[in-house]
Amino acid sequence: MDAVDALYRGAQIDDRWAVRSDRGFTWWPGDLAQHVSLGPVRSTPSGDECTLTVRTDLVTDVDPAKNPAKVLGLVNMRELAMNALVWDRESAIIKMFCSLSLNEGNTGFAARLIGLPSVLQNSMAHVVSERLAFQCGGSRAVSSHPHTGSHADPDDLRAFSTMVIDAGQEPSLFSRTETGKLLGGSRKSWMSGLPEVAERLGCRGSGNDAAFTAEVPFTGSDHAACIDVFTEPHPVWGNGAWVVLQLPLAPGTDEAFVLANALNVQEFDWAPPGLATLGAWSPDFLKADMNGLAFSTFVPNKLAGSGMLDNLFIYNALRARFATDVLSS
Repeated sequence: MDAVDALYRGAQIDDRWAVRSDRGFTWWPGDLAQHVSLGPVRSTPSGDECTLTVRTDLVTDVDPAKNPAKVLGLVNMRELAMNALVWDRESAIIKMFCSLSLNEGNTGFAARLIGLPSVLQNSMAHVVSERLAFQCGGSRAVSSHPHTGSHADPDDLRAFSTMVIDAGQEPSLFSRTETGKLLGGSRKSWMSGLPEVAERLGCRGSGNDAAFTAEVPFTGSDHAACIDVFTEPHPVWGNGAWVVLQLPLAPGTDEAFVLANALNVQEFDWAPPGLATLGAWSPDFLKADMNGLAFSTFVPNKLAGSGMLDNLFIYNALRARFATDVLSS
């Protein structure tokens, strides 16, 4: 609950537009409700933990004949930054979410890590929901506070988006060689520290200030997934860094859209211990024919900081093993 309270304070939520619960809260930054909730506590070899999930329902009454998995896959590829769109066939709802495993040692860090994706979620949810409702044959999941009614002023969302976009006009902060020096360390970029992180995990990797690649275990010693980190600009948010996990699979392009949504559903329903869902599964957009599966995260300059890429690399190394179990079941 420390992390939940920190999110509430960090977003500067007005109590008039929120409803608190025992393990989270719901609030209305516009006419779509955002839900912050803690899952049940589970025991792991390293101690007790639970999953903090932030979600916004976007579209209801989705028509499966409209191929929503393909519609969402195309958006998940390059638009959302640090959230995932997922289609729940059973409830016929399209959701946007991010999540993070919490334990006693990481609550302060976790609240900071998931804070920006949570605000980006609000902004993007209100931008894409009408388009998705049209494309998927449903209706926007509009709602309002049970007592104070509709909060229809999106000025704060627009202002935050503008700040992220403005910060993205600067060259990628992840490639700047002075970032380490500013924190009292050596004159190295955050990108240049990734080979050492990979080596500590027993993975082969190489790179420079602009790009990095490493192999991580997938289905045994004969197969490996690939994690690529690079500083190509985002079409919406400008400069920052991409972190992309590519699986060594070629299921066919159409099947890739189906499997990508299934993996996003799995991460929403059950986040594996120690994992953070800050990004989305989609067909592999680094392949010309998209015949593959990839999990991609874009970190805007606004969230650049020491340790960010290191943690995303570790999360994706864990994710490759998680995907092995899901796809083989």
